[in-house]
Amino acid sequence: MRVLLVAAFVSFLACVTPAPLPPPPGPSPDVYASACANLAAIGCPEGARPNCARVMQDAQEAHLTDLHPECLAGLAKTASKEEARACESVRCP
Repeated sequence: MRVLLVAAFVSFLACVTPAPLPPPPGPSPDVYASACANLAAIGCPEGARPNCARVMQDAQEAHLTDLHPECLAGLAKTASKEEARACESVRCP
């Protein structure tokens, strides 16, 4: 009987499921600030707003929209409104 209880206990331990992995971290706040500064420099109204970086970060973290984080670093280096719009993260009229 004791062997049966030990075997049952060991089998229950083997059924423990691991905890889910946390989502990968998003871009750093510096990426948002750099993107906003460059957007303002090329004349995009989104970048000229005083809270641009915070709004972008909040929208991405709350999953309200997909700002295409892989493009955010590119927004910090774009040279024209057309390049900024190509990322599909900003309107930049």
